[in-house]
Amino acid sequence: MNSIKKITLFLVLMLGCSETKTTNTDDIFFAVDRTLLNPAYIDSTLGISFCPPKGWNPLQDSTLKAARSRLENSTTNDDSLSFQLIQFFTNLEKSAFCSLTEVGSADSSETLISIAETYKTSLKSKFPNLEIRQGSFTTRGLNVVQFLIQLEEKILFKLIALLPNKKIVQLDYAIARTIYPNFIKHIESSIGSINTSLNEEKGKTNVQKNH
Repeated sequence: MNSIKKITLFLVLMLGCSETKTTNTDDIFFAVDRTLLNPAYIDSTLGISFCPPKGWNPLQDSTLKAARSRLENSTTNDDSLSFQLIQFFTNLEKSAFCSLTEVGSADSSETLISIAETYKTSLKSKFPNLEIRQGSFTTRGLNVVQFLIQLEEKILFKLIALLPNKKIVQLDYAIARTIYPNFIKHIESSIGSINTSLNEEKGKTNVQKNH
């Protein structure tokens, strides 16, 4: 299977969820070890930045375009959700992936909780037999809903956030179960680097994206 097909299958997989267990929101401080991270990826249009784990590199433009096209052809349209793949980071040697997806914009009446419920209702039927744990937390003032999905061969983290500009974003991480224990700190550091104050990241990064 070529890399585009692997990436497409992974993207489709990441958009699924099933029955969940909900916990209260907790304020969590993630210790960020910058030595475990790539330079920050900044999307000034969405208003978010984060550092992918070290060695998880962005797709080339042509490959990203092909992945977007295949994903669009592999998912079912839903009037309440609109997924747009923004960027995809891979470490194919480690079978590890990370992606940033825009999930439309919220109206004035929507909250992160209602968005998460809509998201869950729309997608849970795709993979009804998966074991999922759902929780929520706040980091750097940003409220996040997290889904932990345990597959036979991979561990998936799916994070949903409502940005200050009312944009809804999804950030996903996946890594093989066999090597996951060795990369817990990488993923925690990456999650801890999520930032909606983009001025703080200027001067720290050589990667910037406008779409």
